[in-house]
Amino acid sequence: MRVLNIATSPWKEKSVSRAVVDVFLREYTTRKDDILVDTLDVCQERLPEFDADTIKCTRNPDVHQPSPHESTVSGEIKPCAASHAQLQEDRK
Repeated sequence: MRVLNIATSPWKEKSVSRAVVDVFLREYTTRKDDILVDTLDVCQERLPEFDADTIKCTRNPDVHQPSPHESTVSGEIKPCAASHAQLQEDRK
């Protein structure tokens, strides 16, 4: 099973919420062998702005025909996701 840990605090090591999540995940992964934790630190990633158009462009193109703006935003999101996925692969 894969678990997505989304770190949002700019306080990094000083963050209480991050410390709690780290302890939980460490304990959880010692009890379950098939857990792979993928951490996305939004304070370190270059993320595109998310607005209504961004959300719409993530929808199924067979149901929703993206506008030119949505296509542009989608083009910005995909490399970010691919870059993050590659970074996680490299850490294995």
